[in-house]
Amino acid sequence: MPYSRWILFPVIIYLVSIFYLQGLNGDYVIAQIIYGAEGGSWVLKKHWLTETLIHKWGHHLVIALYISIMGIYVISFRNKRLSNYNSGLKYLVIGIPLGTLIVSLLKHVTHISCPWDLTAFGGDQPYFPWVRSILESNIKESGQCFPAGHASSAYTYFTLFFFSRNYFPDYAKTVLLCVLFFGLIYGVSQQLRGAHFLSHDLTSALICWFSSLALWIYFSRENTLKKSKILIDSGEEND
Repeated sequence: MPYSRWILFPVIIYLVSIFYLQGLNGDYVIAQIIYGAEGGSWVLKKHWLTETLIHKWGHHLVIALYISIMGIYVISFRNKRLSNYNSGLKYLVIGIPLGTLIVSLLKHVTHISCPWDLTAFGGDQPYFPWVRSILESNIKESGQCFPAGHASSAYTYFTLFFFSRNYFPDYAKTVLLCVLFFGLIYGVSQQLRGAHFLSHDLTSALICWFSSLALWIYFSRENTLKKSKILIDSGEEND
């Protein structure tokens, strides 16, 4: 089946992780360790490194990158050399905001609390695994912390990985590692601030991966990725 490893492998990793983090309370345990290491309070919540540099300026960074891509896309209509990448740039312009939009919508309907909202971590809300909160109608929460928004702003650039596979295949793995690195940095910094559990970040990563993949498959099937090397999960791949 084409693309099978890009579908099955992330899903298996996610389900195993969620079994530990939600089923075995791993989320809560990890948050307790972080909270205790910070002296029983979220001392990094307002720290310049986590709040100003990684959260505030990190957000500005991904926006600036997206604006740059949009600018290149517009120029590609008038530039002969860039016109070869027009379809791929269109994919990026649509795909980059898609992942964060899905995460944002889910944040507004799931109503899951942040760690810093919970009584165990200095807040006033009881803790429930988010799987229970979503599935059990008698559990009412009022937060907007699931999935993780900040991490999604990095993970949504999985689109660059698929773009690179078409146009710059030699750099695709490097691009993927860079996206994972920034997603990890963005996610961990928010965990250190008490804004998210680990599973929140993993869920955002999965959403962004599949939104990027689904759109890439659509563009590929519609033959809209011109001047490209459309690589699928076949015997000809060198991965």
